Amino acid sequence: MRITPDWLRERDLYEQDVLVFERKWPDGMEVTEGNFLRAAKLGIDIGSLASRILSPHALKAYEKAIARALAAIMKAQRGPA
Repeated sequence: MRITPDWLRERDLYEQDVLVFERKWPDGMEVTEGNFLRAAKLGIDIGSLASRILSPHALKAYEKAIARALAAIMKAQRGPA
């Protein structure tokens, strides 16, 4: 799947995120894990982007993975018991 800045605007992604996306991928990008990671490093709201790109099944899996990752972060921040 290829997404473009216009495609993101049509789906109401935050304009600031669209501008960052547009600077990196003015002609659009293929949705790949590597590009998703690059988008995250650029500060694009990945959760918002995922909700517009992923199928319902894939979005559910993404949300489950994010929940596990956040739980691990919280546990690490609490430190040893």
